[in-house]
Amino acid sequence: MHGAIRAAGFSLMTMFVSCGVGAQDVETRIGKVAMEGELPAHDSTPKLYAELDFQQATQSYLWALPLVSYAQWQEEFRGKLGAHNGDLMVLNSYEDKLGVITANATTPYILGFVDLNETGPLVIELPPGPTAGGVGDFWQRAIIDMGQTGPDKGKGGKYLVLPPGAEPPADAGKYYLAK
Repeated sequence: MHGAIRAAGFSLMTMFVSCGVGAQDVETRIGKVAMEGELPAHDSTPKLYAELDFQQATQSYLWALPLVSYAQWQEEFRGKLGAHNGDLMVLNSYEDKLGVITANATTPYILGFVDLNETGPLVIELPPGPTAGGVGDFWQRAIIDMGQTGPDKGKGGKYLVLPPGAEPPADAGKYYLAK
């Protein structure tokens, strides 16, 4: 009998603890958060919403950085250098890369922007040699690697880049296909 009472008392104590009887403040990265039971106290709500806003803004920044960076590159090419759809630009020096958010200072870049909705499919003929590059979208996601890291393994070849939703042509087998 005493064992059953003891077990019931333990269960009751567990219930009080789990319901937050005697709840304590929680120390967090944003400071102390007062608790009412298992939930934050009403007075802590503005601090928690401010932290949520901060976290969402940070995630939005990180999420959009690739897109904003490529848009900046495109703007630099068109506005300052007079480049058009499909032009290739060579960026060798540090000064060439100023204003480009994600450019590596020591990497030479040869790149261009092609709007496949305007131009249609694009054929790129890559010569053999020790090169590495590729085709990416505005989110800086790789569509296809080229050169030593691509399917041609540095031997060169023809790449066919298709606009979104386009079907490969009948002769697509003679190309490395990027879609």
